[in-house]
Amino acid sequence: MRKKMDDEQRRVIREKILVCTKSIVEEEGFEGISIRKVAELAGYTPGSIYQYFENKDVLVREVIKEGYEKILEAVLSETGHSLTIEKQIRQKFKAYTRAAMEMPDYYKAVMMNDDKAIVGMTSVLDNASNGAIIILEKAIKKGIDSNEFKEGNPKIIARIIWASNFGLTMRMITEKINDEETINAFMDEQFDLLFNGLQKKERT
Repeated sequence: MRKKMDDEQRRVIREKILVCTKSIVEEEGFEGISIRKVAELAGYTPGSIYQYFENKDVLVREVIKEGYEKILEAVLSETGHSLTIEKQIRQKFKAYTRAAMEMPDYYKAVMMNDDKAIVGMTSVLDNASNGAIIILEKAIKKGIDSNEFKEGNPKIIARIIWASNFGLTMRMITEKINDEETINAFMDEQFDLLFNGLQKKERT
């Protein structure tokens, strides 16, 4: 029983450290993080932070991993299998954009950071092991194989769709577009344009 209490206490402290680190990222960017600053904000000593995270780099990676994975859950989650491939992709990316816009400052700080370690975790164009982009590639290939989409390179198509959605998401965050109707209109028009080029046309 005592061990369970200790484990729960450690989990709570670790989570508090991550929350405080994330708040610093949102206000000052990753360059604003220091173990001392996190400790002060969390109400702990720097030595206490090192009991949970070996160094600042480990702490930063964990903050990115935890927050970015929450956003990626939208793409990784299952969608209705009765839907067309196009509708499944639309549904996933709308959910992704909404998740990103719920944590706008964090999303901008992570996605616009050019630190090699951070780019290595968030990259899409030059990352063959990104789970979310692999799912999108498979969906595109399935659409091609089922004649829903015309022939093309699933890897390149997946990355173009991702980059396009990322660009729109970043602009809506930067320009503080919060109206649900406007957000939906932008996303629907974007996907209409993208999928108009993908859809297999009937021969006349």
